[in-house]
Amino acid sequence: MKKESKAKITEVKDFAGNPVRVGDKVVYIQKGVYGGSAELAFGNVIDLIRLFGSDCVVIKNGIRTMRPTSQSFYKVG
Repeated sequence: MKKESKAKITEVKDFAGNPVRVGDKVVYIQKGVYGGSAELAFGNVIDLIRLFGSDCVVIKNGIRTMRPTSQSFYKVG
């Protein structure tokens, strides 16, 4: 039986429906290290993946890489 090839994701929609691609700058909600606070943060999209049936982005902010998310991010610029 032949294994199906998966198509590479080239863009994901942000919360407002704008297309986001690898390399785009985004603003997102970053949860605090201890879970008690949240703040807006800027980062760059470093990967687009499909996770549990949803198209998601992976965001890098300086040296910290955020886990994949499919919501609460907006493309800037």
